[in-house]
Amino acid sequence: MQFNFVALLALHAACGWLFCQGLRRLGLDRGVAFLAGALYLLAPTTHFALFSNFTNPFFTLPVFWILLMLWLFAGGRSTAAVCLCAVAGLFSGEQPFLLLCGLLPLAAWCFRVRGWLRPIAWTWVTLAAAGVSYLLWLNRAPVVQTGFQARYQWSWTQLGRNLELLWREISRLIEFRSDGPDWLLALAAAALIGALTWRWEGGVNRRLWIFAVAGLLLAYGPVLAVGGDYSRFRYHYVPSLFWGLLLAAVCASLPRPGRSLLAAAAAAFFTLNAAGEIRQCWIPMSKHHRALEARLRQLENVAPGDILIISGAPYEIGTAQHPSMH
Repeated sequence: MQFNFVALLALHAACGWLFCQGLRRLGLDRGVAFLAGALYLLAPTTHFALFSNFTNPFFTLPVFWILLMLWLFAGGRSTAAVCLCAVAGLFSGEQPFLLLCGLLPLAAWCFRVRGWLRPIAWTWVTLAAAGVSYLLWLNRAPVVQTGFQARYQWSWTQLGRNLELLWREISRLIEFRSDGPDWLLALAAAALIGALTWRWEGGVNRRLWIFAVAGLLLAYGPVLAVGGDYSRFRYHYVPSLFWGLLLAAVCASLPRPGRSLLAAAAAAFFTLNAAGEIRQCWIPMSKHHRALEARLRQLENVAPGDILIISGAPYEIGTAQHPSMH
């Protein structure tokens, strides 16, 4: 359990670095790229996937491959490597297939990437071939029987319902949570981000706004057709990239005092929110898991195949599902 948590946080940090460096390779100002990556790392919309759903990498892992694909594409690297990253992203999560198809042409248009046609064309061909091969040879049952039709129920009513659910969840994710020691972390983050943004020149290109908004639509697109009224908190992880970029663009468009104050306030608030989430879900879950593990090790005459009944075990601890009980 602890290993999963640390590994997922390390993967999240790698995604933040790739996002920042990919934006820099696309020609974005260094300060804006840094702030976008920093805000993505701390964004409340990432917390469920990182702190509550950390036995499931199906949201963090595809983002890693997508960002590596963007980083390679922006640097003019091997087309074959770009295609391999696209295939890895396609089969590592369920949400980002629109982003895999649309991100590279969107980046090429918004940032005027040279030599864009060949890698994009080969990426699309590779994704189509991989998808068709899976459906025809690897998937042993028709798509309808595997739950695709039941899961994705497109209708205008469903679209409206999902928009309402997503907005309600975002408002809950940005609730203010804090504890005494967490303020020191928040002040440190605010001081670092505020000092760095003070040195920027400021200003953003109109196409950056288009890139951020279109990226949000591509990331949220598949979620808008998902049926049922269950929680969608984990689906906010992929769009967090573009939420961070949007907020960084807002900061960069302000004059220097306002830019630094808004960036510092966002960093402080997100840090408090993240620390509060960890105190509510990860720490209680970790303590309960260790106590449960210690008790199980005390049992004698336990053999493979035995059924252990743990009475009174909560399905949730704090705000998180309890992975020890799955």
